[in-house]
Amino acid sequence: MASEGYWHWFRSQAKAIELVPLYTTTIVSLSCLLFWNYGLLENFCFF
Repeated sequence: MASEGYWHWFRSQAKAIELVPLYTTTIVSLSCLLFWNYGLLENFCFF
């Protein structure tokens, strides 16, 4: 049925949205480590 396909798509989209904060946190963490290694943006990165 079409409704089942829609729910499958909706759930897959919801899982992707749940992963966005994880990806964002990872990217920010790596950027902070990179900048910190070069002595840049020390006041911007608190960890």
